[in-house]
Amino acid sequence: MRWERWVFPHSSMGGDRSGVDVDGVYVPGGCTAYGVLMVGPAPYPLVWGGGWHKISDPTNAVISSISC
Repeated sequence: MRWERWVFPHSSMGGDRSGVDVDGVYVPGGCTAYGVLMVGPAPYPLVWGGGWHKISDPTNAVISSISC
């Protein structure tokens, strides 16, 4: 079953104790998402082009901006 929701600017979804498991992020075609992936305590730059992007446990994706 496919389930989709919008995450509005300056808000979040999911997390260890939220009861919500987020498995992916969709970036609209022609857009680029920028932010950071937190894999444990280590931050990695996030730059995603358009399309679906998988988020694996125990990774947190923090998207700080989207440019279209």
